[in-house]
Amino acid sequence: MDSQTIRTALGKLQAEPGSNEAWESLQSSVKQGGGDLSSDELARLLDSAREKHAERGEWTAAAKLLEVAIAHAGGTPREAVLVREQAKLLSEQLFDEDGAAVAYLRLLELS
Repeated sequence: MDSQTIRTALGKLQAEPGSNEAWESLQSSVKQGGGDLSSDELARLLDSAREKHAERGEWTAAAKLLEVAIAHAGGTPREAVLVREQAKLLSEQLFDEDGAAVAYLRLLELS
């Protein structure tokens, strides 16, 4: 994970939450692994970006960042925490009850 690429993508998303180019760059960089960015630092960056989007009511962007964070946290205790947040956000902010149900089922699988 190249820190510069990830920081650039997150910065662009703060200005343009609908930028497909920035989303693709972020997702591919996170999937690559390695690089100069630790897993903990990536988690902090994703959390911080998600909080900024949530403060501005950009719930779709916050949900997408949760998806990226969940994929990164797969197989760790943090995954369950993020899936719980995802379920709540989908239900309470995006009114996506089907998506929330899927997230809650995933949470049960992780328990």
